[in-house]
Amino acid sequence: MTFDLGADAATGHVRRYAGAISDASVRELIALLERMKKECAYPPVDAPVPLDGDWSSGLLGRLCIPSRRSYLVPLGRLEPGTYRVQMQLDGAQHVHAEVVTRTFEILLEEPLVIENGASGVSFRAPAQIEPFLRLQAQDPLRVDRLRLKREKDRR
Repeated sequence: MTFDLGADAATGHVRRYAGAISDASVRELIALLERMKKECAYPPVDAPVPLDGDWSSGLLGRLCIPSRRSYLVPLGRLEPGTYRVQMQLDGAQHVHAEVVTRTFEILLEEPLVIENGASGVSFRAPAQIEPFLRLQAQDPLRVDRLRLKREKDRR
């Protein structure tokens, strides 16, 4: 990773992905990324996970980077089973969706084409996990609503 190349390279990496942010925020993000690299895991995200599985735009607004091109949404503690994430997004565009575990195991990786503002993805939790939904787009993205529901397992 860039962090082995020194402070200038790390700063450039953070600014390329986070956009126009303060020097203090850049330093915080570099420290966070170094922690992630050492622990090989996402650190805990300081954001409430709605008990009803329904994220509002206000809560989602706290889970995106300043450029609004990327979201990292903690989905909470899930039991083994199949889950569906429904999203209401603003605008039409291409979005890359991933569901990943804290230790970066990919449970789902799917490109989405958003046309009417609504989209969704399904994934399987193989064991009790606390995954994240990661959304990335080329253009600014606004997620107005997100809903997580467990699907009935087919037997």
